[in-house]
Amino acid sequence: MEILFIIGAVLVGVGLLKLAYFVWLSVRYPEPMLADEVHSVITEDTWPIRLYRHKSKLGEGEPVFLCHALATNHLNYELPAGKSLVSALTEAGYDCWTIDLRGNRNTPPPKGMSRRNTHVDDYLTKDVPAALSFILEKTGYDQLHWIGHSMGGMLFYAYQATLGNEHIASATTFGSPIGFKGTHVQDGAAIAWLAKTCPPLLSAVIRGAAPWAEWFKPQMPGLPINWSNMHPDLGARDYYNLLEVPPGGVAVDMNRWAIKRDWSMRNGELDVPAKLREGDTPLLAFFAPSDPFVKLPDAEDFMDNLPIDDKAMVVLSVEEGCANDYNHCDIPFSPNADIEVFVHVVEWLQEHPISTKPAAPKRSSRVASAAKLAADALGLDVSVPTTAKSNGEPIEIDVPTMKRTGKTPSKKKAAAKPKTKSVAKRKTASKASPKSSTKKKAAKAKSKTKASPKKKAAAKKPKAKKSK
Repeated sequence: MEILFIIGAVLVGVGLLKLAYFVWLSVRYPEPMLADEVHSVITEDTWPIRLYRHKSKLGEGEPVFLCHALATNHLNYELPAGKSLVSALTEAGYDCWTIDLRGNRNTPPPKGMSRRNTHVDDYLTKDVPAALSFILEKTGYDQLHWIGHSMGGMLFYAYQATLGNEHIASATTFGSPIGFKGTHVQDGAAIAWLAKTCPPLLSAVIRGAAPWAEWFKPQMPGLPINWSNMHPDLGARDYYNLLEVPPGGVAVDMNRWAIKRDWSMRNGELDVPAKLREGDTPLLAFFAPSDPFVKLPDAEDFMDNLPIDDKAMVVLSVEEGCANDYNHCDIPFSPNADIEVFVHVVEWLQEHPISTKPAAPKRSSRVASAAKLAADALGLDVSVPTTAKSNGEPIEIDVPTMKRTGKTPSKKKAAAKPKTKSVAKRKTASKASPKSSTKKKAAKAKSKTKASPKKKAAAKKPKAKKSK
């Protein structure tokens, strides 16, 4: 009897210590609010998700949708504060929208639903359509740009294969898997099982250890990261608030695809890798040499065989001129990301302007009506921001008016396109600056003529190279 009493007392003591530790963490490291507006959007199955709006520093700009990776949230693109991708894009004149997909801390399930039963299909068929529809309605544009890190880019590939790209002007992906054949990933079944059966325990392990990450630099399944390539401004508060325990079904889905090398969605009806080569959205794809989820030969083959000319890839490696070899998780967080990553993204968006605003912007009727019914049932207003802060008076600028024709510019015109000032500066920077730029693999041109020695030498210079 005494032994049982001692065991019980120890368990209670451990529980109280854990509670005290997490209370201390939440007080010491409050979640940063970096957005100008936070909107609650109700999906067709009544789940409230969140969109965080970062307004253009130059006035009204084209909308950019940024979808986070697995086990992260909207802060995926907002950190480090003032030096993130969102900061670079808003300074360049873009209207950025980051998202918290269902099951994150800020998007708990509605009554009668569970995050344990949330799957990637729910992200694809419910969360993303509701988010895109809301952004288009709010901004008045008929298209937007999509940026996705890892799973966020996978969702773009699946969305394009399932719902098309009518409202997507361009896409950018960071280390997003293009299928898992040929990869060798450590089995994360134990983590997926914990996410499904005991998420509080997994949260205690992941988020509880997060403040110590910069010292211990953990390596584990699902966390392939080059710690020497993480921005020094990222601290304990950032890691604690950035990390999420993925919903159980999502964790199981991702681990199954990685281990069985079978990326199927929509209850097995959609073989995403088989559909990838049919994609025709202008695509800029970043890949890392140390990434276990995407091997560079497979990435090059994928880009070469896309049935469009409007595509480009960036290999983030020392061999290509970067300061470090990137891994999967650190792509948007590198201390050199401004000159090795962000500059390419800004240039890509500038090369793919969205058509002018429609006279009477409308949301998809299916999503809009579903969201309206759900909002009415819950007594919510889906169009009013939950929080907001003023940016002051906007500066009026001219929105690009070049209409998209669906045709790729001629090779001559593309070559004559002037580069941005930031790109020109990067080209003449120190050796730490990348010569890895947008790799343009001209398969068609190669089949016709051979490049002269001078042209081959010129191709090695740090200039943008696009896949064709």
